[in-house]
Amino acid sequence: MYDYEFRNHPAEETIDELIDQLNLTNVIPVHASRRRLKRYRGKYDSTFVWANDDAEEYTLYEGGQWSAPPWLSKGAVRAVRAQEWQANGG
Repeated sequence: MYDYEFRNHPAEETIDELIDQLNLTNVIPVHASRRRLKRYRGKYDSTFVWANDDAEEYTLYEGGQWSAPPWLSKGAVRAVRAQEWQANGG
């Protein structure tokens, strides 16, 4: 991808395409209603989605590894890590 027009409120389909094309490890949707944020949780099998509406601070990268959102189950974290490992040639 060489060119991308940024919009403050992209369509959900645009976000889906971007995540698919860039093979992102983390997605952090912000500035949305609680209902809309919840739609992102669990939507992408190979991406950590930080779709929360609290004011807490979270560490995204530590010790050479991307952190998982603390509310994800161990199984979900393993699934994302497995996808990440495969994408990196594992």
